[in-house]
Amino acid sequence: MCIIYHIVHIIVLVTHVFSYIQGGMKAVLLTDTLQLVIMFIGIIGVFIYGVVHAGGFGEVMRIAKQSGRLDMLE
Repeated sequence: MCIIYHIVHIIVLVTHVFSYIQGGMKAVLLTDTLQLVIMFIGIIGVFIYGVVHAGGFGEVMRIAKQSGRLDMLE
């Protein structure tokens, strides 16, 4: 967890440097794009961790079907 904390700080530092160097809309777009990529990586990481922790994708689907979470047309 500590490594992730330091990586986020480095990314924030890099985006601040770009903001000061480039300024304006270009810096905002760069920062927002970087933030979007970080969020997607986090979402995918949580998904993979959850699937592995539950016992695989088949097990996740079995539990979801058994609890009725896949019944959308009823």
